[in-house]
Amino acid sequence: MATVLARFQEIQELQEEWYMGFREELRNIGSAMGTIIVALTQIVTTLRDHVAPQRAPVTSPGQDHAYHLRRR
Repeated sequence: MATVLARFQEIQELQEEWYMGFREELRNIGSAMGTIIVALTQIVTTLRDHVAPQRAPVTSPGQDHAYHLRRR
C-alpha cells in the first residue's frame, strides 16, 4: 500500500511539473504572437502610408462615379 501511495504522489508531482511547463510554453507562445501582431501592424501601417498618398480620397462608392468601372 505504501508503494501505491508513493507512486501516486510521484505521478501527481510529475503532473504538476508538466502543468507548470505547459503554462510557461503558453506564455512564450502568447508573447511571440504579440510580437508578430506588432510587426504585422507596423508593416501594414508602413504600406498604407506609402500607398495612400497616391490615391484620390474616396469616402464612399456612391461619390465616386468611376467606382463601378474599377470594380470590373
